[in-house]
This record gives sequence, structure tokens and C-alpha cells, in this order.
Amino acid sequence: MAGSVRKELRQMLLVIILAVAITIFIEFLLQYLELYFPTLILYDTYIRYVTYTIIILGFAVIISHITKNLLETVSIKIGGRNLNGVYTILRALIYGVAIMTVLLTMGFSLTGALLGGTVGGLILSFALQNTISSILSGLLLTSSGVLKPKEPVYIYSWMFDNPVLGVIEDVKVLTTQIMTIDGRLVDLPNTALLSSSQFTCLTYSEDKKLMSHTIIMGFAVDVPIWEMMEEGGKNLEAQKESVGIVKFHSSFQIKGFNTNSIKVVFVFKKMSMYNDCVNLINTTYEKAYWAVKARMTQQQSK
Repeated sequence: MAGSVRKELRQMLLVIILAVAITIFIEFLLQYLELYFPTLILYDTYIRYVTYTIIILGFAVIISHITKNLLETVSIKIGGRNLNGVYTILRALIYGVAIMTVLLTMGFSLTGALLGGTVGGLILSFALQNTISSILSGLLLTSSGVLKPKEPVYIYSWMFDNPVLGVIEDVKVLTTQIMTIDGRLVDLPNTALLSSSQFTCLTYSEDKKLMSHTIIMGFAVDVPIWEMMEEGGKNLEAQKESVGIVKFHSSFQIKGFNTNSIKVVFVFKKMSMYNDCVNLINTTYEKAYWAVKARMTQQQSK
């Protein structure tokens, strides 16, 4: 991996050296041609402008491509972190420097242009405030590694109607694309994700190929909770493999005046199985509740 990074850096250095060499060669070539074709002196300036513009922009494209490959290599090295946001910023800088170099070559005064554009820049910055905020949010999300492509996540935010559960498809500059458990492809704004969201990675720590999640269920206090947990757990153990549950653990979570809560932590195989897993857990403990209650009713009637 380190060799690949060094290779990309060597290519970038070679491109820069080649650009300087070609520029020097063209300068000598023009001087040589002007000795034999004096009429070229009249068009000397324009020939240089066009030639240098092609060279500068052409090598900017090459440098941008090498930078993209370099970031992809680094991304693999640091665990598949999405660096699209970093590439967008670097690409803008590369082309910005290239355009400024072209303008300087042509004799434009960048100082006057910058001073004259201050007011316009302020107006433009206010108009693009939300867009700039989204771009910066996307850059922070991708560079920090909080969200990674192909990672199963549970995202909670007061800005969304329901928690978002699914697999991250891509972290773009403005939005993050997620394939939900219902098979829908949704784009969430990066500003909302960065400022008011809680992320929970579902990857199971002991086996990265598996996922883990937690659900909490509430039941009325009119049945012994331990009997219901014992019966529900036994039935769930017998059926868990049918929906892809590898293992689970249940615990008596909260005791209230009207409701007792049971917490079930389950490990499952695929995100596409999530709905079936939750459905089985809920229905199994619900049936256990009514079974225990029916037995209590029969005992009381005797």
C-alpha cells in the first residue's frame, strides 16, 4: 500500500518536471522558428498564450487524475473511508491555481480583480451559504470517517420523522446516500447529519460480517415478567435461525407502575433480514405474554 502511494507521488512529481521541461522546450522552439520565419514574431504573444494555456490546463487535468488515484489508495489504507469531499476541494484548488497561472501568463492583474470582487464575493457567499455549509459538512463527514460506504448504521435525528436504518451507499459532497431496510434509496443532507444526528454502527464487534441491534418492548405488569421472558426466550431460540438471527440476549430493562420493559440485543446476518428479525422477536414475546396470562386466568378460575 505504501508503495502505491509513493508511486502516485512519483508520477505527480514527474508530471510537474515534464510540464516545466515542455515549457522550456517550446520557448526555445519558438525562438528557433522565428529565425527562419520572421512573420511569426507578429503572432509570438498569441502563440505563447495558446500554447501555455493548453499545457497548464492539460497538466492540471493529469494532476487531478493522479490526485484522485492517490486518495483512492489512501482510502483503502485507512479502512475504506470515503474521501470524495477531500478530492472535490483539492480538484477545485488545482484548477483554481491553473486558471490563475494562465491569467498571470497573459498579464492580467489578479490583485485588482480580487479587490474589485470583494463586494461581489460577499454577496455570493451569503447566497451560497447553505451550499457551502453542505460542502463543508460533507468534507468533515468523509474525512473524519464517521460514515463509511457499505457500513450498516442506525441514524436518529429530531429532523427526521423516523430513525433511518440501512447501509451507507455513498457519502457525497452535499448528501449521504443510504439503502434503507425497506429497499429505498434515500439521500440525507450532510448538514442535518453533522449538526443534529446520532450515529450507531450496527457492525458486530466480534465478527465484522455480522450486525447487532437492540429493541425494547413494553408489556403490562399483570403477568410475572420472568415467566414471560423464559417462555418467549425459549420460543425465540427455537425459531431464530429461520430469520437469520445468530444469537440474542434478553434482559428485564425497566420496571414501571403500568409497564415492564424487556430489552433484546440480537445479532443477525444481513440487513435485508432486519424486518423479519424484529417481527419474530416482537410476536414471540407478545405470544408469550398472552400464553402466561391465559394460564394465570385458568388457574384463577379453578
